[in-house]
Amino acid sequence: MERDLANQMNVDRAPGSLTYTGKYVDVPVDIEMIRFREEDYVIEHYSTVNELPRKFDSDSVWWFNLTGLNDPEVISFFGRRFGIHEMHLEDIVQISRHSKVDMTDNYLMSEHYMLYRDSQMHRESIVLFLFENVVLSFQEYPGDVFAPIRKRIRQTDSRVRREKADYLYYLMIDRLVDEAVAVLKELVGKLDDMERLMIDEDAIDIQRAYAIKRELLNVKSAIYPLDDLLGILIGEQNSVIREEMFPYIKDVGDHVDQAIAQIGRAMDTIESMNQSNMAKLSNQMNSIMKVLTMFSAIFIPLNFLTGMYGMNFLHMPFLRHPHAFYGFLLASALIAGALIAYFKKKKWL
Repeated sequence: MERDLANQMNVDRAPGSLTYTGKYVDVPVDIEMIRFREEDYVIEHYSTVNELPRKFDSDSVWWFNLTGLNDPEVISFFGRRFGIHEMHLEDIVQISRHSKVDMTDNYLMSEHYMLYRDSQMHRESIVLFLFENVVLSFQEYPGDVFAPIRKRIRQTDSRVRREKADYLYYLMIDRLVDEAVAVLKELVGKLDDMERLMIDEDAIDIQRAYAIKRELLNVKSAIYPLDDLLGILIGEQNSVIREEMFPYIKDVGDHVDQAIAQIGRAMDTIESMNQSNMAKLSNQMNSIMKVLTMFSAIFIPLNFLTGMYGMNFLHMPFLRHPHAFYGFLLASALIAGALIAYFKKKKWL
């Protein structure tokens, strides 16, 4: 019902509207500004756009990270200040969970699915904009994968302090991939443990395997689209990524290709475990049916004898014999024993 309502809202929404469609509707707006150059750096936080500096010198690299996407006025401010197209602003707030890249004459926009772990798994949309000396990042929830980049910026001898904005953008893409790969390695490790347990003890926790599969699908959503996205970054002419950055982006692409192959192997492992579990259940069912069939085969002749001597005839052999009941029990036992011995000879038991 909620999904249908959300879909209806998307249909009724005018193109270019800035209505946030994610689940983090109560996150307060926080704007982190990081300005750095080789000589120094500045890190500041603002709660309103009125506190932002009005001029940006071209000798520094500026990184603005906006957390909390539920205030359309803040999104509009960034759009006006940096000349972002209204449809790209719409991509910021209308959460799609799909990666994409778009280029204009003045900037590059890319949308990603960010995965990271702290005490739990987080999944959220993040949109990056790369200008000549400015990087903008828009995220739904506090916390991200970029802490190592901030640490590098604080170091005076760090390469990022000597580079331009496209190098910072490359580091951010690289971190998105590295964190998704770290989550992937953790899931693959759990699968390997389950596979060893399956081989050594014939124990399969199929519910846990399906839980891991759901997490793998999230990693797949974050990783798979990057393969095409990175190819577009290298293949298309643009004014914000220098050609000397292409080898670094290709290196990220190699990591993406390796992750894609690993996801495929993990999915095959889960499918193999599922088939093994189905075969195990089938064997258990066959064993149960086999036992039931044995009992049925044993009781068929006994039921025949019981039915025959239960008929209301006046004259039947042994019917009035004083030991007829015990004779019937003995005959039944002999028949059952003979059948069991036959089944064992045929190795059916």
